[in-house]
Amino acid sequence: MKLIDNAHNARLVDFLKEPRWKARDVELGTWRIPMSILRAHPDLVAQVDAFAKSIPAGSRCAIYGHPALAAPNGVIYCLVRGTALVAFRVSEADVAAAKATRGAVAEAMGPGWVYFDAWTDLDTLRFMSWHNRALEFAAQLEPAVAP
Repeated sequence: MKLIDNAHNARLVDFLKEPRWKARDVELGTWRIPMSILRAHPDLVAQVDAFAKSIPAGSRCAIYGHPALAAPNGVIYCLVRGTALVAFRVSEADVAAAKATRGAVAEAMGPGWVYFDAWTDLDTLRFMSWHNRALEFAAQLEPAVAP
């Protein structure tokens, strides 16, 4: 199942869609996204890649030019955007925890999405902590086809 067809990703896909960009799945296991469609600063992608070096390469994907991480069930749980934003899909209980630790809610991305500034709010330990929470949450969601 393609990432854009997973119902759990539907609201995120709607948020990321831009009329001039075509949906483009990049082969899992790489973040080699053409600069012409990259929707995150290359320095930010490198920083997140450094944070995530212990994460299996097969988790890496891209959606509408945004570097992302997806659980084995195809649910996207981490997204890199712009010059500083790193967003995670977490449980409602973890949303409150994120807000208490400089995180913000990304309602437009769908329920459970929170984001941090990669340069001021995250280091490797904090990234991995939020990564692990998000992966655990995403992994328990049943795969579903978007309408």
